[in-house]
Amino acid sequence: MSIFPTPFPTSAPTPLPTFGPTTLPPVLPQEEPTPAPTFPPTFPPTFGPTTLPPVEAQDEECELSMTVQCAVVEGGVRIPCNQVPRPTDASSCLKPVEYTYQVTNTCDPTLNTNCDTAVFDRFDAIRNGEPQDLFSILPPGASLTPTETGFYVESGNEVDFCVDQTVETNAIITANTAPGPLVGVCAAEATDIFTITFEEDEPCDVTVDIACFVNGDRRNINCQEFPRPQTEEDCVQEVIYSYVVTNVGDNDQTIIELDRTRNGITVDLRALLDETDLSPGRFAIARETDVLDYCVEKIVSTTADVISDAAGIGNLRCSDQNILSFPISMSCNVAVETSCFANEALGFTVPCDEFNPLQDTVSGGCEHVLKYVHTVTNTGPVDDVIQSVVATRDGESSELLDQEFNLRPGEFRDVEEFILVDYCQGLPADIFTEVEVTADMLFDGGSCFDADEYLLRLPESQCSLELSMSCSTFDGNECVIHPGKELCKHHPSFLEFKFVGRPCSHGGYTMSDKFKCDDYGVMESISVVHITVTSGKGDEYFVGPVAYGERIRIGRGHGKLHEVLVVNIFDRAHGKLLQRINFDASCSNPLHTLDVLGGFILLGFGDEKHHVSIPDNQFQLSYEIKNIGFTPALLEEFSVSIEDSEILATPFSLLELVAGETITGTETIDLSMASGPVTLNGEVFAENLSGVSCDATDSLEIGVGEQPPAECRCIDCPYAYKFKFTGATCDDSENSQEFWCSDEKDISDWARIIVTDHKGKHVFFEGDVEVGQFFDIELKHKFPEDTTFKIMVDDSSKWHVAQIVKFNTSCEKPLFLEDTFGAIEVYGWKNHKQGTVVVGGANTHC
Repeated sequence: MSIFPTPFPTSAPTPLPTFGPTTLPPVLPQEEPTPAPTFPPTFPPTFGPTTLPPVEAQDEECELSMTVQCAVVEGGVRIPCNQVPRPTDASSCLKPVEYTYQVTNTCDPTLNTNCDTAVFDRFDAIRNGEPQDLFSILPPGASLTPTETGFYVESGNEVDFCVDQTVETNAIITANTAPGPLVGVCAAEATDIFTITFEEDEPCDVTVDIACFVNGDRRNINCQEFPRPQTEEDCVQEVIYSYVVTNVGDNDQTIIELDRTRNGITVDLRALLDETDLSPGRFAIARETDVLDYCVEKIVSTTADVISDAAGIGNLRCSDQNILSFPISMSCNVAVETSCFANEALGFTVPCDEFNPLQDTVSGGCEHVLKYVHTVTNTGPVDDVIQSVVATRDGESSELLDQEFNLRPGEFRDVEEFILVDYCQGLPADIFTEVEVTADMLFDGGSCFDADEYLLRLPESQCSLELSMSCSTFDGNECVIHPGKELCKHHPSFLEFKFVGRPCSHGGYTMSDKFKCDDYGVMESISVVHITVTSGKGDEYFVGPVAYGERIRIGRGHGKLHEVLVVNIFDRAHGKLLQRINFDASCSNPLHTLDVLGGFILLGFGDEKHHVSIPDNQFQLSYEIKNIGFTPALLEEFSVSIEDSEILATPFSLLELVAGETITGTETIDLSMASGPVTLNGEVFAENLSGVSCDATDSLEIGVGEQPPAECRCIDCPYAYKFKFTGATCDDSENSQEFWCSDEKDISDWARIIVTDHKGKHVFFEGDVEVGQFFDIELKHKFPEDTTFKIMVDDSSKWHVAQIVKFNTSCEKPLFLEDTFGAIEVYGWKNHKQGTVVVGGANTHC
């Protein structure tokens, strides 16, 4: 090993390159330095923090850093060792390398005033486990001033770049500061690692492949894919084997051996090769002819062995082996698949598992003919003789063939059988069928066998019903529940009720202390009762029997009913009292149609001028019950309920409904109690002859007709009103109050309206208003109990009273939007409970 004692950079004619950005020429890219590993403890002295000489605590005055790089210098270019290309020949494998160490005194005087020159006192390395003393490559007294960098080169080393290896160098350098009052020590370490790895050439490599084809007219058919012979003359076929030898190495090769072995016999085929000297990538072919008997079951196996010699590379030889093997099978192949079809009326076109016996108009009843089809297919390569097709059912076997038949490869034939099945035999039954097929090959005696199974599950024979319901009015229209809720505004002269026989607890109507209902007996089971209706004074309005669901009218249609009515319901004339009802019949308390008062429901009211009557929500319910099963059904009852309440029950007394038949009927249902949409739940109860139930259900939605707009009543004394001047007469009034109105003159297009309290002391409004216009009155306080409206007309420049109207404006008496009092219409109001209420406004339906 030779050492360069001069530090870099030098002034020699051919200076070595340096690593600083301003002093070194461009170099090839290199890998990042690998951190230095721990040095073996056998190398004295050991590197690391513990190897520095112990010193007393003192100010640090030098700091060192170091890097190392291995490079090959060729043609003035430095190539990092880990990037050296593969040598092209053996003479260029060994190359001299240089290790360049770049050392810097990194102490910065601008940051540390104690920085001083670093004088080197030690420089060592370990390379692949071998210690190296590098101090001699430093110039005598080598040192670095703060921030100065030095380059030091180690040469005289050689590396074989044709051998896979890893070269690792770990170096350490130490220094102390120049003589002075304080002495500091510093050190630096560096590591260089590069790896040499090359793929080896394949100087000798050879392969051999085997192919077999049928000769003659079928030379394009691979021996393994040759079809089974159809005649004995086609059994023996001439075949050609081809052996392809390929040089897959990197050097010229000579084929020195090519042997094949078949049926235990080895034959030398080298002489059959079209050439024996092969350059890399070339191949040679040897062909031989043989015969194969395709009617003899066996495995045909051929082994080829090749040996070659790599030209010019001493005694280097290589070899390869390949085997071609395929079977010749003589087993016959047959398959059978069973299917089942029903419905003789449709020519047995319905699969048995989809068959409904009621649809078979030919067989009918319980017993039906089923057709089993057993499809036998020759899945082999030669002709087969189908000798037997045996079906086994319920432990009994039967041969289905009268005579044998032939099937060519791929052909099939259907073997049919017909059986009679009882679909009324009771519980679910399984019919299990197993079919077996036996066949022989047309020649050479081989036989084969196949089997299939078919499971038919018959449906349970209990009856099965289908229920459907529909609803219509008595004139044939769609069922729609009348929403009712028509308000009684005027003291009526008659009321229309319907007897529904409900107890007081089912009523739901209340007029505070003006309504009272007491039960003294049970009415639900009584179809006809005796009813008396009298006034609070004892005047008689109605006496007589009333049936459940019957409508009655109380009053004669002229003369107002007494304010209080008393209704007594007896089980019969002069019998037991069942219910007593007392209520206000003047309509001064809200009373609507469909209000339920004990055993009655209100359906209408009126007087000589007004008449309100709504339908009683009675409908015709039609039903259809169909036996869709296979056995008769005994019908017990048809019932209809709403939620948990039964509204209809029709007994059938075990009426027999045979399979496939239908029974229909119509019943009247009463939905008077319904105020909204309802769901009718129908159910028919039945059982089969064995007592197994087969009930059926259906449901029907009944909607509600259009709801009339709700009436808006004033419930708190207003402090403001909006009125409309209509110009109408007193006779045109429509309201629920007792009021005073007088017509004196005709009203034309306009009038002067004066509004005062009932004594005329306070004027609330005075102004000219055209017919059809509105006028507003707002007070600082609530309106008085009665208010007077004077309507004045101008007749020859003189004012005359045309109409005077006086009515209750405190809302202590019924007052509704659009009530009219003579020429005045109530169009809106303001009060503390309802806020602003006006026709068409947000609070109209209040």
